[in-house]
Amino acid sequence: IFAILGVISGIVIMALMNPFISLYNINEGTILVARQFIAVIAVAAVGRSYQATCLAGLVKAGGDVSFVFINDTIFVFLVVLPSAILAMFVFNAPAWVVYACLQSDQILKCFVAVVKINRFKWMKNLTRSN
Repeated sequence: IFAILGVISGIVIMALMNPFISLYNINEGTILVARQFIAVIAVAAVGRSYQATCLAGLVKAGGDVSFVFINDTIFVFLVVLPSAILAMFVFNAPAWVVYACLQSDQILKCFVAVVKINRFKWMKNLTRSN
């Protein structure tokens, strides 16, 4: 259900892109950049709605807080930052590509969330001491 809500959110963001942009008196170049950034936001919203609910919601609530911390740390320092730095300084990519690199963990963490949730190893007994 969370993935479906993410897809709906992404569609709504894309549908409202032009009405929001038209509220501002900006030139064509700025409109193009705004559209690129909003498209990245729409795609990231799909992943964010699923992975954040599963990992930050279910897995943390189930007592496996350390997994979420380690997962987030690995993605930030081994995927997001290196890819953004490479895109910016090595490949001289446009700003929206760098922003997409910074948001890439939202989609990639979905795969981790699917595996973690479906294995049911995230549920820990929080009421009894062993």
